[in-house]
Amino acid sequence: MVRQIIDIQSDVAVHTPFNTDQLIVEISESSLALIVKIGNTTKVDALEIYDFDPLIDDWFDVFYFARSESSILSRGFNSTKIMFNLPETVLVPNNLFDINHINDYVEAIHGSTGTNITKSEKAGTSPDINVVYRIGKSLFDMIHSNFMMVDTEHVYSKFIKRAIENPHSAGTFLKVQFYYHHIVVALVQYGKLQIVQSFRFTTSDDVVYHLLNIAEQFGISISQTDVEVSGILDEKSAPYTHLTKLFANVFFEKSDETNSFTKSYEEYPEYYFLPYLKLVV
Repeated sequence: MVRQIIDIQSDVAVHTPFNTDQLIVEISESSLALIVKIGNTTKVDALEIYDFDPLIDDWFDVFYFARSESSILSRGFNSTKIMFNLPETVLVPNNLFDINHINDYVEAIHGSTGTNITKSEKAGTSPDINVVYRIGKSLFDMIHSNFMMVDTEHVYSKFIKRAIENPHSAGTFLKVQFYYHHIVVALVQYGKLQIVQSFRFTTSDDVVYHLLNIAEQFGISISQTDVEVSGILDEKSAPYTHLTKLFANVFFEKSDETNSFTKSYEEYPEYYFLPYLKLVV
């Protein structure tokens, strides 16, 4: 069943005319986030997050429910940015990339499924990395039937760049973003990206398992690894408590004035919505 789990709306008086605001839609396997970017700023004045079960709800159900419940979608937008947060993604170094083989890259790792749309983009790093990902045809069709002037990008592109440019990446650094049902993890060692991957979880043990598995695979010392976390996570929760017991230096990502709500929401810690706010540029 689709349900709305976050609904943050600023004062209507601060809304700019509809044709200067941008709608940003973040889509994962089990959630849909709607974000309103104010005009030419990097400020956000509304955020809605919808949760659903992909085994029960199809994309028609998800978009139908959002259309019926959303205050954001009752407004008009001439520009929509779709940010995919989907796991069927492959990273290809620029010197090995061939646009004619993007389907082959994804199928080699994730196998062959039904009808899909495969896309690619550069992460903007040096040396550059190509993010190759596929979208189910049913989702692709729902996006283009619900939104105008659609531009697309994968969340990994911005996430990779932020991980590599983080000051802690000079050593051994894990960057972890928490969502309601999955985490996105990047490992950077001495300025070089080692892995970016998404993992679903149901318990804190799942989170610990995935991070320790990465540590073992890459032979890193958990006592010498910096871990930055952000997203849907409470500092008193089991996942965070377990991480602080395992890794020597665990800290929350800091917010800044570049990306923020148009007014403060004191009931949430500043790191809580950063994975969504950082999509706004």
